[in-house]
Amino acid sequence: MAALVLIGLPIFLLCLGVPIFVALIAAASIGIVAMGIGTMAPVHVALFGGLDNFPLLAVPLFIYAGEIMGRGGIARRLVEWALSIVGGVRGSLALATVASAELFGSMSDRASAVSPPSGG
Repeated sequence: MAALVLIGLPIFLLCLGVPIFVALIAAASIGIVAMGIGTMAPVHVALFGGLDNFPLLAVPLFIYAGEIMGRGGIARRLVEWALSIVGGVRGSLALATVASAELFGSMSDRASAVSPPSGG
């Protein structure tokens, strides 16, 4: 029964033109009630319990730092500087992207997406 609710109901609701998030929320809510849990309290505990995580505080602060760099012109100047260094070679846009990502990562004291391979 639960599989029918969790698979069939979203498909049916999507065919009716209901937005995706509403279809998924409705299917999950009806599925919880159909499984006999009876209350939505475990869902609330799981949702808000995951937010009690100290490293998540860094996300809005990094967004704020990015906004400051964008409005102050630091970001544009760093990208232009990285492009001036690697601008004369083939594929310079990709190289400038990697170089500016490394500069932003070093400025914010965080490891960037492009990291050197670990030695063994």
